[in-house]
Amino acid sequence: MKKLIFLISILIFSSCSKQESSTYKEMKSDKLLSESFTDNELENLAKIVDFFEAQICDEEKHNIEQCYNEFVKKNDIAYSQGKSQYFIDYAKSKKAI
Repeated sequence: MKKLIFLISILIFSSCSKQESSTYKEMKSDKLLSESFTDNELENLAKIVDFFEAQICDEEKHNIEQCYNEFVKKNDIAYSQGKSQYFIDYAKSKKAI
């Protein structure tokens, strides 16, 4: 019985452990980034990139390149019309970091 409780507690603890985001893993594997930034800085940078990508992409779209292209197009049109408007929610950005 003690072994069962021990195994269950290990499973729960390991499932609650911090999961690295794919963005962080990609940044960590990049030689230049990992040499230029500490792990803590890379984690924070990954949070910023993940937040930005979540803001510019709709939930249905999975192609990040298309999201960036549409974001640039929207902001280019707004800028050409004399508007300096960006489509990032400032309040959400403060909560993300």
